[in-house]
Formats: sequence, structure tokens, C-alpha cells
Amino acid sequence: MRYFGSFFITLILYAATITSLFYSFNNQSNIANKEEKKSLVKVSLIEAKVEQKKEIEQKKEKEIIKSLKKEPKKIVKKIIKSKTCIKNETKEVKKSPSKNVENIVSVAPKINISKIKNDYIAKVKKTINSNKFYPNSARRRGIEGSVKVEFTIQNNGKLTMVKIIQGKKIFFKAAKEAIINSFPIQGYKDSKIFPINLTLVLKYNLK
Repeated sequence: MRYFGSFFITLILYAATITSLFYSFNNQSNIANKEEKKSLVKVSLIEAKVEQKKEIEQKKEKEIIKSLKKEPKKIVKKIIKSKTCIKNETKEVKKSPSKNVENIVSVAPKINISKIKNDYIAKVKKTINSNKFYPNSARRRGIEGSVKVEFTIQNNGKLTMVKIIQGKKIFFKAAKEAIINSFPIQGYKDSKIFPINLTLVLKYNLK
């Protein structure tokens, strides 16, 4: 009986240890299953997020490709416009120099020395006639006549020589004073008309 009791006790102990081991094993397996499920859920969520990111990136890439396909047309149009503007500018530049040359030619004509000289002599005659006066002695006596005078004009418009060639003596002084009082007469400085040797006939007539 003593051996049977001890055997029964050991059997109960073995059964308890076995049940406890089995229970612990089941708990561990359940915990492992739960952890696996959690990890699976996490992995699926991560994969879903990754796929969403990929889809977003693909959409962005497609939009960028579309924009790049459209932009070259705009760039080509801009290049064509710039080329046309450059061509028009070059045409204007090519045209403008000829106009400038024409303007230069029209602004700077050739100097007509003979015309300048004739104009200056006409100015000298007009000035001398305006300064000419009738001598009182000749007026009282009713004398008329003329005086031929020769003189030289320098480039400063001044006289260097006055010479009476012929005429009535009563008019010599008046003729000489009329010529001397008329100068200097300024002329065209850059011309080559000076010196001028001029001979004039001053007429004195009573009206």
C-alpha cells in the first residue's frame, strides 16, 4: 500500500507538470499567433502606404512628362518669335545706314565759292550805297558825275587799300569816305574768296 500511494502521488505530479507544460505551450503559441497577426497587419499597412506613395509618384512623373512634352512647343514658338524679331531688327539696321548717308549728303552740300563771292560783293555794294552822300558844294552848283574806285578786302572784312582811279574831283572825298565808313563787312569765314580786289563806279545824280 505504501508503494501504491507513492506511485499514485508521482503520477499526479507528472500529470500536473504535463498539463502545466501543455497549457504554457498553448499560451505561447497563442501569443506567437497574435504577434504574427499584428506583424502581418503592420506589414500590410506599410505595403499599402508604399503602394500609395508609388502611385502618387507615378502620377507626378506622368504630369511632369506631359508638361515637358508641352513646353518644347512653347520654347520653339519663343525661339521662332525671337528669330523673327532679330531678322526685322537686322533689316531695320540695314535700311537705316542708307538713310543716314542720304541725310549726310543732303546736309553737307558742296560749297559754291563763286556764288558766295558774288553774294558778298552784292552786300558790299549795298552797304557802300547806303553810306554814300551827295557833297553840298556839288549840290549847290548842280554838278553831277561819277567816281571810279579800286580797293582790296581781306579775310577779316577790312580794307587794306583804297584808290581813286578817275572821276570828278568834287566827289573824290565823299566817295572815299563812303567806302571807308562801310567796312569792316563780315563774310563767309571758311571760304577762299579773300582777298578781293574790287573796282566800283559811284554815281552822283541830282533828282
